[in-house]
Amino acid sequence: KAYFLIENNILNKEQVRDALFRTGLICLEPEGLTSIGIANELYMNGQVVILNLNSVNINVGDTLIIKKREEYFDAVIESLQIEGKDVQNCSDGEVGIKVNRSLKKNSEIFIREA
Repeated sequence: KAYFLIENNILNKEQVRDALFRTGLICLEPEGLTSIGIANELYMNGQVVILNLNSVNINVGDTLIIKKREEYFDAVIESLQIEGKDVQNCSDGEVGIKVNRSLKKNSEIFIREA
């Protein structure tokens, strides 16, 4: 599991090493993520998701972290639309997000905290 998290740029080697040296249950989940919503409305074979943002700033080119069940993977924002108009960034309201890979329904979407 750790290998794939490192390969997909979800965790780095230092984060995995630190988790392995901690006592107790080993938890290989990324830290510093902010949830921006659940993928309930999907279009274009899962590459476009409609989300309601609440004071979370996202930009074209940002990398999102997607969690489906207990697996994580990343997706890059290719375009953003508000009311049918392309924008470069947004932070509030309903937004259409097109990403470079297909998402599954009910996946949780995160962005890394700055």
